[in-house]
Amino acid sequence: MMAFDDAATLLGPGMHASTFGGNPVCCAAALAVLDTIESEHLLDATKRLGERIRRGIEALDHPLVTGVRGAGLLLGIVLRGPAAGALAAVMCDEGFLAQAAQPDVLRIARR
Repeated sequence: MMAFDDAATLLGPGMHASTFGGNPVCCAAALAVLDTIESEHLLDATKRLGERIRRGIEALDHPLVTGVRGAGLLLGIVLRGPAAGALAAVMCDEGFLAQAAQPDVLRIARR
């Protein structure tokens, strides 16, 4: 786990413990993941794809959609009313990963 700013001060020494946290294998795995994210420019790709999805949803100009919030690929489609649950169920039937994050916010992903 990594934390920055105010979140980094929430846990102090002795407030949290883990049997496996911080061992050399876990640390090596975490460093390998960070190296891959950097070397393959995954953050830039995530930003570009997230903006493309955002623009695509907004371009639909659907009367049920009032906006898109979030960043990168963690986006929520804000709906005009509490239709997220029903819409998520239909989308799942059509092969999407969808979840009602709130009654009026739909979270989607591609499987």
